[in-house]
Amino acid sequence: MFGNGPALDVMYPLQHAAGRAAFEASIVADLKDAMPRYSQDAQLERLVQELRHASDAFAHHWDRPHPAHRQPQHRELQADRKI
Repeated sequence: MFGNGPALDVMYPLQHAAGRAAFEASIVADLKDAMPRYSQDAQLERLVQELRHASDAFAHHWDRPHPAHRQPQHRELQADRKI
């Protein structure tokens, strides 16, 4: 989803009910929520920095203001094929 490596081929068949950008934003929001809880986790910090460097889409979502009270959403995914 972020980047162009082999993992993208695995994620490509998955579709979020609200669209790809909404799915990407929800993943980034989850990471933003995790950062304060795991503030001492160097690997998490490194992951975010690597994603920001490697993916313009990730950086775009990361740099957007984080909603103060995000409504929990059920993620509905559909696969175009069985995985």
